Formats: sequence, structure tokens, C-alpha cells
Amino acid sequence: MRIKAIIPKFDIPNLKAKLLTKNKQGSLEIGILGGKYPNGLNIAQNAKFQEFGTYNIPPRPFFRNAIKENSKKWVETYKRLIKAKDLNAVGKVGTIASNDVKASITKLSTPPNAKSTIKQKGSENPLIDTGLLRRAIDFKVNQ
Repeated sequence: MRIKAIIPKFDIPNLKAKLLTKNKQGSLEIGILGGKYPNGLNIAQNAKFQEFGTYNIPPRPFFRNAIKENSKKWVETYKRLIKAKDLNAVGKVGTIASNDVKASITKLSTPPNAKSTIKQKGSENPLIDTGLLRRAIDFKVNQ
């Protein structure tokens, strides 16, 4: 059996990565699949601001870092599960990948927040305030 998995197809506007598979299990989307903050701001839009930076916000590439650090592991895990005839291989990789992106958000510490932001949030983690961004990371299997 020949297994082909391609990671990632990176969708910059929507902060998603795709695992494209050549089997009947479908493809996998990993990233921010929806949601808004209480003020109405789209979570994916805020994530893009954090990922790439703005005039006032330095780049904090949690998503690209997660892909760079883990995409080989995702492909190898997928291949191993397919060889084992696991019928939920794509979903299992989705769980692993979304957890890796969440871990990247948690561990990112530079560049640090401004002292005024730390005082306002009560926390030094640059990407965690309410936790909505991290909770918005998810995956979807497309058949």
C-alpha cells in the first residue's frame, strides 16, 4: 500500500492547515474553524494579527511554529495508523495536531507583552488572556 500525506496546505487568511490524504478517510483541516470574541472580533482575524503582527503587535507565530515543529510527526503518525488499518487515523491525527497548536500557544513567550498589557491582563503569557484563542483551535475531517 502506498500512503501519501501532504502537510500543510497553509491557508493564511483563515489560519488553517490541511492534511491531504489519498485514501477514503478524507482530508483534515486544523486551525481556527470559527468563533468570535464577546466584542464581535472574529477569533481567526485576531489569530492572524497575533501570528503575523500588526503596526502595534509584534508577530507571535504560534501556528507556523506548531506546523514547523510537528508536521513530520503528524505525517508519520498518519502513515503508522493507516498501516495498522485504523479507521479513525485522520481524526486521531487531528486531535494530536490541534493539541500541538494549543501547546504552541501556551509555550510561546516572546516577544513579551508590554508592561501595560501584563498589568491589564494580570498575566505574562503573550497569547493567553481569556483562553478563547486556544479553545478555538480545532480540527475537522472532510469526507
